[in-house]
Amino acid sequence: MTKNEKNFLILFLFTVFCGSLLQGMIDPDLFWHIRAGNDILETQKIVLNDSWNYLFEGQPWVNQQWLIQIVYAFLFKIGGLTLLFYFKAFICSLIALFVFLSVRKENLFVSYLTTAIVMGVIGRYFLMRTQLFSFLFLAVLIYFLEKFSPNKRFLPLIFLFVLWSNIHAFFGLGLLAMGMFLITEILVKSYKEKSLSPIFRKENLLQIVNIPLCALATLINPFGIKIYKTAATIFSQKQETLISEWLPVWKYPLISNLIFYIFFAVTIFIAILFIEKIELKYVALAFPLVVFGFYSVRILPFSVIASAPLFCILLHELYIAVNFKKEYEVKVTPLVLTFLVIFSLISLSCRILNPLTIPDTKYREDYPVGAAAFMKENNLKGKIFSEFDWGGFLVFSSKDFKTVIDGRTAVLLFPNGFLEEWRDTVDVKERWSERLERGSPDYILLFSDDFLASELMNNKGWQVLYGDSISILFGRRNRMREEK
Repeated sequence: MTKNEKNFLILFLFTVFCGSLLQGMIDPDLFWHIRAGNDILETQKIVLNDSWNYLFEGQPWVNQQWLIQIVYAFLFKIGGLTLLFYFKAFICSLIALFVFLSVRKENLFVSYLTTAIVMGVIGRYFLMRTQLFSFLFLAVLIYFLEKFSPNKRFLPLIFLFVLWSNIHAFFGLGLLAMGMFLITEILVKSYKEKSLSPIFRKENLLQIVNIPLCALATLINPFGIKIYKTAATIFSQKQETLISEWLPVWKYPLISNLIFYIFFAVTIFIAILFIEKIELKYVALAFPLVVFGFYSVRILPFSVIASAPLFCILLHELYIAVNFKKEYEVKVTPLVLTFLVIFSLISLSCRILNPLTIPDTKYREDYPVGAAAFMKENNLKGKIFSEFDWGGFLVFSSKDFKTVIDGRTAVLLFPNGFLEEWRDTVDVKERWSERLERGSPDYILLFSDDFLASELMNNKGWQVLYGDSISILFGRRNRMREEK
């Protein structure tokens, strides 16, 4: 790589870094991840029983994402949300780097175009979530599969899966993609040679052995085989009624995932034109993740990353077919450079001028910032029945709060039907009062326009303690009298 090529790559990655800063939304899970990291640092223990939930307190918690939670807690302590979002932007630039390295061919124009398209398609998922690391690890995995020989990638891949299994539950997608890629590659060689001998060659045996060893490496974690139960729970159908991102694509409006449909439609169209140029190992790498992606929209970005090598090959063939001349690249390059510089400066300036802090008015529209501050000012402690997305924020805000539900639902392994029961309670469906009283909550914190909020306004057992445009806080009347 020449000096100019290195400089262009640095500018490209810097643009991704700056562009990802524009995504300022705070995901609800971030708050409980920070709290979990703080708890681990304070107790010096990774395996903890649940201490945040008043219904399931003491239940073993398979906190499979413990490693990155420590990083989150440390970064938040020294730099707050702003530092965390710069860290997120750095991870996004690393994703772009490894996507580029995995698809890099002699034709750099096509390689950069492929990377830019992939990053553009999955860009809306660049939230401050542990899922980002699965994006990164998948891109790293593909890079090693593409650019390294079996003996050179043998140990790095084992280490990769050790790291992956201690950060995010989607390590299984990586094992699936790796297995499909390697097995298909070996079978294609056997088919071309009309013999089984390629299977028994040293380099291919090394690849075959590498797959189960990587799977065994995922067991190097504080919870052992239990992390597989957690991963399986994430895909369970019981969450569909509450967590929309787990729904299949056909349950979403067409427009909401249109960019993914366009990407795959273009890929299929070009593939039909140049079907003889397709290598089956790249199809095998992408196909299972594409299937899972249509089963659950949360996996769609993984399917795009896995499709990057195939997409790059197809773009290269199209580049040759349309006879795109080198002089066109020379003319386009100054425009691209200008765009990258201007976009980077504008994006970075926007974030510097608008630092991320929780009390911002923007986040008062998403989280009960005012209600949490009121409870802290008035030294209110106890059990809170709250909105699903607010549980993590409440336990992050104060250790004096115990909630009924939060974003750990998938990893706490709540009983089947618990999410539906919670939703039925908020929607004031049959026996809602009985469900609400489980665990005897001291407070109830809801959206101001919830059905349950309207019902409690006329309930003699509860009184309004605080209200604003987004939230309303109720307390038990008897308890309030006793404290007075």
